[in-house]
Amino acid sequence: STLTQVKAGIVSPLAYLNERAKCLPEVVYAKNSGMSGGFLYEPDDKELETLLRSSFSSITNDAQKLSKYVQLSINAYHESRSKFKGSDLFAIIIPGIIYSFGGKIPIYLAFTKDLLSSSNMNNDADFDSLIKHELKHIEDLHNGIKIGDVYLSFNTISKQPFTMPFFEQLMELRAEYEVLKDIFQRKVEKGIFSVSPEW
Repeated sequence: STLTQVKAGIVSPLAYLNERAKCLPEVVYAKNSGMSGGFLYEPDDKELETLLRSSFSSITNDAQKLSKYVQLSINAYHESRSKFKGSDLFAIIIPGIIYSFGGKIPIYLAFTKDLLSSSNMNNDADFDSLIKHELKHIEDLHNGIKIGDVYLSFNTISKQPFTMPFFEQLMELRAEYEVLKDIFQRKVEKGIFSVSPEW
């Protein structure tokens, strides 16, 4: 199936996401390694709570902390949706809170309806580019970030002189670099020219 078929209503968004998750080697690796919990499409709070409870139970046995982390994650999901309403918000990282950073818990990618309605998401190549970007975020959130001798995670970040805006920009830079590296490898090293107008 293709994104064009999804936009035409021939294939359901969830069926398309499940198929792409099986055929993109990077996604298969992220899932098999435990970095990614998988793809979601427009999840409701009940689905999020179930997944988040399972994820966070691997880093805390404290029922109060567990509930706090779950609720903060659900709130962060809704805040992201509100913050970017009216713009192209294709996917949201879950959990997207600092407590999960470097915690080695499965990170989910929740796709929104914008994936289907945006003029910036035209075909499978655009989707694959988005996935490469988001997988870098998943890797960084799951493992933490190592730059030189500095390791950043929830347990170490409070000891570093980094602000949240700097940290967010660092993560975006790393994700964009991953996409650009892939474009370079495809076009220059392999001679493969994408069908994506965005590339």
